[in-house]
Amino acid sequence: MSLREEKTARKSKPNYITAIISITLVLLNLGILGVALLLTRDLPNSIKENFEFQLELNELTKKEIDAYKLKLENNDFAKSVEFVSKEDAYKIMKEELGENFEDLLGFNPLYASLNLKLKSKYLNNKKIDEIKANILKSGYVKSINYDEQLIAIINNYSGKIILPLIGFSILLLIIALFLIDSTIRLSMYSKRFLVRSMKLVGATEWFITKPFIKSGIIIGLISGFLASIILIILVIPVTKFFLSVSILDNIFSLIIISLFLLALGVLISVLSTKKAVNKYLKLKLDDLY
Repeated sequence: MSLREEKTARKSKPNYITAIISITLVLLNLGILGVALLLTRDLPNSIKENFEFQLELNELTKKEIDAYKLKLENNDFAKSVEFVSKEDAYKIMKEELGENFEDLLGFNPLYASLNLKLKSKYLNNKKIDEIKANILKSGYVKSINYDEQLIAIINNYSGKIILPLIGFSILLLIIALFLIDSTIRLSMYSKRFLVRSMKLVGATEWFITKPFIKSGIIIGLISGFLASIILIILVIPVTKFFLSVSILDNIFSLIIISLFLLALGVLISVLSTKKAVNKYLKLKLDDLY
């Protein structure tokens, strides 16, 4: 390798590093948006399945309560059923109100209850009404308490977030394509004279393009891999501690997003590299300066 080629190679390294960093950041933003789309689909279901229905029980024996609790748990609509005694209900209410209302009233007015959580697909008005009618008909339950307005809000808005987010994702994807293309072409700028020199000595277009395409593949793979690793490191703790949702429950979707980032990084890097090389092959010598 000549002294001039060595200088050119050394000069191009910072451009490749810059390209890798830039592409990684762009792909990372796309990955975060992909996870947001995933959460937009799953988060409402997680909220729904943590929604509680308080079933106030009639005066029942412990045996009757256990039998009815087991019967509820065996229904398809039940995600979980938890028994709360009169004493436990009093302690919870006392902590929430900060007052000992039993001293004021002289008795504990609360009832033993079962806290029922439904599976998300059953949390709509029609199915809730059917479940309520079935439960009240049993004779074990005095009343059912829950926040109807909150259910309406969750059902009304959970599906409306997805379409705007998909539109924003498509827009960001288009912007990402242009940014990656510009980054690759900028990194190729320092090698324009090398491309021209190889053409002048009779090298074929494929011979000239091949090493640059290999570099494009490597840049794309490194960028996609780094973006995937950073995404996983960021997403798992954030969703767990701030949204109380484990993204690991959707590990297959997360793997698909990571593979998409790898494929997109390689595809755009290769296409942009080939486009840049072809551009410098067609330029006249005076236009290279």
